[in-house]
Amino acid sequence: MGSELRRVGELIHDHRKRARYTLHQLSALSGVPKGTISKIERGETKHPELDTVLALSSPLSISYEDVVNHYVVMEKRKNILHHMLLEAVRVSDMNIIAKVADRFLECDGVDSYDLVEELYNITGSVTDEMIKLGLFELLAKYAREHGIQPFVAKALFQKYLIERNDFSKLDLTFQAGTYLLLYVNFLSEEEKVLLHFKLGFHAYALQLYEKCIHLCTYITKENDSDRLTKARALLLICNSYYYLGEYFMAEQYLCECKKYPFSEIQENIKLNEAAIQGKKGNKDLAISQLTICLDQSSPNNAIHIINELLELYLQSKDIDAIEQLIGDETRILNADYHTPFKKSELALYYKLKASYLILKKRFEDAIDCYIKSAVYYSEIRAYSDSNECFYLVFKLLSNETVNVSVTAQLKEAYNMLRKL
Repeated sequence: MGSELRRVGELIHDHRKRARYTLHQLSALSGVPKGTISKIERGETKHPELDTVLALSSPLSISYEDVVNHYVVMEKRKNILHHMLLEAVRVSDMNIIAKVADRFLECDGVDSYDLVEELYNITGSVTDEMIKLGLFELLAKYAREHGIQPFVAKALFQKYLIERNDFSKLDLTFQAGTYLLLYVNFLSEEEKVLLHFKLGFHAYALQLYEKCIHLCTYITKENDSDRLTKARALLLICNSYYYLGEYFMAEQYLCECKKYPFSEIQENIKLNEAAIQGKKGNKDLAISQLTICLDQSSPNNAIHIINELLELYLQSKDIDAIEQLIGDETRILNADYHTPFKKSELALYYKLKASYLILKKRFEDAIDCYIKSAVYYSEIRAYSDSNECFYLVFKLLSNETVNVSVTAQLKEAYNMLRKL
């Protein structure tokens, strides 16, 4: 009779005595026969069923964690541990889940590769993102220690897909994603394409345009890439060349994008063509094309077009055009800015608006816009852009013709940045 069996029996026995229940009373409360309870308490039942132990634990007020801690040490049957794992996931206690998952990977008579694959599939069906993340971390560690490289790659890939959604850690998760490229040959072709696209977009959000081009070029050369993903990759490359100031290359990739009839791609082609015209000095043509794009754009795309127009209007200090453009800010401010790229556009909008306010000699409002821009840039870890905004604030304050007090605004910005 093993000590593990005694521990489960002792757990039931000790709590029953503490509750002052007879075997008959506990049987009536739990629905478990008195003889079965007696055998479990004496350690005579070789493998007491988990459902039986749980049925006894309820009237005895034994926590699920206590049951698992006592039960899991003696259990190596895969079907039972599978059931325990699903129950632990339902309870949402990561400590319990980790214990059961570790034990699941030690099941008797089952190949380690098969156990890892099954746990990977179980994890994929979990809806709680934090639990899923914890299980993928556990899987990656176990697979690495046991030389099961395909599941090191798969678990790390899934971990990256979850972590990249935390926009406050974009730089850190990008490093983790690029590390994953060391294992890329263990992924399926579909997973390879998805990883390169996600990393490419990630690099683009961090303004790492050369890396974005490199990562997305892989997708454009893969025959297995679906056409929409390939079109999006081409557009990312085009945009990256645009922000690098290489407008000829941007136009070349824009021509490639035209081969894809997807509406989202076609809408961006028109916008990019207009923006490139502006950079090439064809300001009037660019403004005309951008105005058409703005009339046809969705609310979420409007801010990018508005920023392009603002830059052109600011070049010629066309106050009237600017005021007409930003007269109704609700179209801009009520849009959804949850992605890093969208937040960067909102930050740029406030920075450009500050330039307009300076032309109007509304210095206090301009400083307010610079501070808002700095905060939005900081939220996506664009610290160089954020620092530039603060530099522009202090440059403005150093001008003897400007006489404003911004102590409260700077203090508020400081407190907001401390929370990031």
